[in-house]
Amino acid sequence: MHIQRLFKLTMYLLNKRAVKAQELADYFEVSVRTIFRDLDVLSNAGIPIYTVQGTGGGIFIDPDFVLSKATLTKEEQTRLVAALQSWTVADRQETTFLLDKLRGLFQTDGSELIEIDFSRWGHSDKATYDAVMTAITQHRNLAFSYIDLYQAESTRTVCPLKLLYQERAWYLKAYEESKGHRIFKLNRINDVVILEDSFSRSTVPLEQTFKQEPQKFDCISLEVCCTAKVADRLYDEFPSKSIVRQGGSYLLKIEVPQTPWLESFLLSLGTEAEVIRPLELRNQLAKTAEELYQKYRTT
Repeated sequence: MHIQRLFKLTMYLLNKRAVKAQELADYFEVSVRTIFRDLDVLSNAGIPIYTVQGTGGGIFIDPDFVLSKATLTKEEQTRLVAALQSWTVADRQETTFLLDKLRGLFQTDGSELIEIDFSRWGHSDKATYDAVMTAITQHRNLAFSYIDLYQAESTRTVCPLKLLYQERAWYLKAYEESKGHRIFKLNRINDVVILEDSFSRSTVPLEQTFKQEPQKFDCISLEVCCTAKVADRLYDEFPSKSIVRQGGSYLLKIEVPQTPWLESFLLSLGTEAEVIRPLELRNQLAKTAEELYQKYRTT
């Protein structure tokens, strides 16, 4: 416990210009006397700790002091570099610069542990991602056009709070003055403009959960039978526990919202899959297939 406190005390001082002994005692929940004993231990270990009396004074570490890379084990160094490497998928300049410095310091690149590419085939959301990330880090309001699930386009002005990566897609969590907390899918965001107006996170109302754009889709009990040729696509989109193998076929049983995406996905499976139920969905797919046939058949 004492060693952990010494390490935390060092990190605390490295991130502060000058602090009072009482502040350190309150932060670490120990006495002022204990703090001075810890400072003596650190000083004897070679860490340049100084104390300045009077107004504006306090306890501080020499600004030119650099913590040795030996503070982290080789495994911890590699894991840290690998974690930062996951952020370079957006090619953030500051992250790349920091990563290069750590690679040189630790003499490791972490590339043997992780490789991530969040971009879609034939398309990149990098420009949008960079603009959103810049607005988040600089606490600047963001304006953009957005296409919702119903293909309705609107202009939005929000306080961007954080980015979320979930189910192979990026989302923006933001606060909108007229609608409260919202989640926007990044690939539906266009014409991004970082506004001059800034905001303070402390003024953004707290909310337990973020609200996505309202959805009005009914849930259905879906049952689909498919061949092994397209079974991997079922596993890509649905929980594996909802898929049962039956001989050479695969049976999917699940409760899902009947969205336009669901119908498009099922049609994309072609003749390798058959919707068993609900009957209404079977009929809708048959109608769409007939319309496609009429459109593409040669006369």
